[in-house]
Amino acid sequence: MRATIFIALVFSAFLYIREDILYLYRLYERYHDTPSALNLRAYVADIEGKEVKGVKDNLSGLTWSDKHRLLFSVVNKPPQVVWLTPEGERTGSLSIPDITDLEAVEWIGDNLFLVGSEKEGSAWLLNIDILKGTYQLLSYMSLKGYTRPGNKGLEGLAWDKENQVLFAAKEKKPVIISRVDVQSEENSVSTLQTSATSSVRDVSGLHYHSSTASLLVLSDVSGKVLEINSEGRVTDRLYLNAGWAGLAEDIPQAEGIALDDVGNLYIVSEPNLFYRFTKKQNRRT
Repeated sequence: MRATIFIALVFSAFLYIREDILYLYRLYERYHDTPSALNLRAYVADIEGKEVKGVKDNLSGLTWSDKHRLLFSVVNKPPQVVWLTPEGERTGSLSIPDITDLEAVEWIGDNLFLVGSEKEGSAWLLNIDILKGTYQLLSYMSLKGYTRPGNKGLEGLAWDKENQVLFAAKEKKPVIISRVDVQSEENSVSTLQTSATSSVRDVSGLHYHSSTASLLVLSDVSGKVLEINSEGRVTDRLYLNAGWAGLAEDIPQAEGIALDDVGNLYIVSEPNLFYRFTKKQNRRT
């Protein structure tokens, strides 16, 4: 009986100081980080948990289009692409019945988008005309090892326009980040060697930041965004829990991340939530 009471008291004490322990651990995590000019840790939420009207569930993936001055996301059931203003207002959508289980989307220029199917483990190239409300399937590529039962497959895409390189992420078991050279004859695929894959429990989104040649890795389960440099080393972190980055509440299920051309950072979360972060200059913690 005494042992049971003792264990209960220890457990209660742990729960009481858990947040303090987590805070100290995250300070330790950041100790050796050397933030790039992006300064990821300086971002603070200015739109938090806004419901995207017209979307009930399954909002996932996110990309910014310089041409359209809009954000694009996907819904897997029913499969569709939706577009949003920088304030998180849905302004249109397009059904994509030819592709199942949409989980990722990436704008690569003009009206061209790559969308990822988790079930098929493939990335499809589409020409999408949002004014006409039409799309055309142009091509697709399959990613070896990305087809898995359950939610463990293709979950994120990112595009390096300058080098014509596509990054793709397998969600978990195991986490894999691949680099696809689309200029090669056979779309040469290599696994990115990075400490990020052992620093997170899953990957739910990607974004490539050309100015710093860094890749942003979003993790829902770990509740963070990692910035990794061209050598694959983690250089900065943004935490997505209450009390960090100006958040009043945890982001429940972060599923997509994007930066626009003026440096605003956006995240979407299931079921249909929108977040915008702006950078506070000289903020380092």
